[in-house]
Amino acid sequence: MTEVDPAPAFAWRDCPLFTACEPRDWEQVRARTFYGAGPAGTRLWRQDETDSADLFLLLSGRCEVSRSTPVWEKPIILAEYGPGAALGSPPELAGSHHSTSLRLVADSAWLR
Repeated sequence: MTEVDPAPAFAWRDCPLFTACEPRDWEQVRARTFYGAGPAGTRLWRQDETDSADLFLLLSGRCEVSRSTPVWEKPIILAEYGPGAALGSPPELAGSHHSTSLRLVADSAWLR
């Protein structure tokens, strides 16, 4: 997983999330976010890790949210998300622990 501050140039006009943005709007978003990319299998967070209250905006690829329990051998897949998904926790939960894991199931890019 790699993250760059600020987000590098990418085809933001081709991303459905930003089609209504003017260049000046995109520059404000770009200046306040980190751009990240990673291959399938990358974990953005793990269940029981300390929550940093980051918000991930998925630009491309797919990710899944899962939860492990002592009853099941394998994690339970709760949801799968694609481009446009906003995933994370509100700032009030910073310092608590994640109740789920978030893993990329395809090569993906995001803003954080």
